[in-house]
Amino acid sequence: MRGANMADWDFAEVLERLKPGFFASETVRGLAPGESYDDLALPLADWDAAAYPCAAPEGIRFGLYEGDRTALREAVQQVEEDWPQYFTDEAEVYCAFAGDRPVSFAIVSDMGCLEGVRIGGPGCVGTLPEWREKGLGRRVVRDVTALLQARGYGLSYIFYTSYTDWYKKLGYQHVLKWGREGVIAAWPLTGTGRG
Repeated sequence: MRGANMADWDFAEVLERLKPGFFASETVRGLAPGESYDDLALPLADWDAAAYPCAAPEGIRFGLYEGDRTALREAVQQVEEDWPQYFTDEAEVYCAFAGDRPVSFAIVSDMGCLEGVRIGGPGCVGTLPEWREKGLGRRVVRDVTALLQARGYGLSYIFYTSYTDWYKKLGYQHVLKWGREGVIAAWPLTGTGRG
């Protein structure tokens, strides 16, 4: 890594600095041979949420989750059984709500600061099965990205996903492919994040 110009960053190094020892972890070592995941990044300085319109069904509202986490953890459990542990009382979570029920969600993650650039991102993004294909997850991710931008973050980072093309629809760029053997491929950031 060479300073705040993210186009010069080595994202394998970025991942190691954000998640020290990640490739030696039991999670990664337990992946099947040939199984791989992607990381994506989006520079936020010039990103424009308005360039990515996201319609939502009537009656759906969006916002930060407040109050008791029981309903939220139940929704998360329906999407991914291992994820409720990440939705702690301290975690900031942005949701799409049908009435008072969370139907789509993402953790608003603060990953720290590298080379003077604040890094955050949407994490553990999910939508209840009966609410999928309605644009809710995309809207949640777009709104979390805009929230990070408004808070002065310079980079939004998507970690550990297989939904690369889906995130690219919001301007995210593929920066890493990795598996149990470590980094398989890395790409530099290009452009400014404009729509």
